[in-house]
Amino acid sequence: MNNTLNVLKKCSGRSKHFPRLKHYGVIKKLVFKVDGFNEDERDPEWTNRPFIIINHEHVLLSSMLALSENGCLPTELILHVGLGMAYALAALHMAGFIHRNVSPHSFSYPVPLTLDLLSSRMIITDLSLCTEYPYKNVPRVTVPFTGS
Repeated sequence: MNNTLNVLKKCSGRSKHFPRLKHYGVIKKLVFKVDGFNEDERDPEWTNRPFIIINHEHVLLSSMLALSENGCLPTELILHVGLGMAYALAALHMAGFIHRNVSPHSFSYPVPLTLDLLSSRMIITDLSLCTEYPYKNVPRVTVPFTGS
């Protein structure tokens, strides 16, 4: 969550390839409904949860395979997807960040779906594994392990 907020704050208004940051903050007390009654958060360790509200009219790229009848998408469509992802990553790199988890689950495409919009308006929606590059204190002494 902190990485996403850091990237969105630094990239606000710099590119069309990032979602618009609407609001962010901390939820002091979480209240939810169970069987028609309001209940407070039960876990005392989960106070002050951070939240981010972003605005975009896009659909996750990973859902595009559902448009196919046989599990394959047309070559021209895939070329535009790749171009859109490359433009979005280039915008991220120009802002001084790298993405360490490039996958269809990290990108979204605009609605309505056209080839022009697909290649020019793709956005990066999952910025949780982005990191600033070049590193300010090079070389790093320790590197936290992330992944499987």
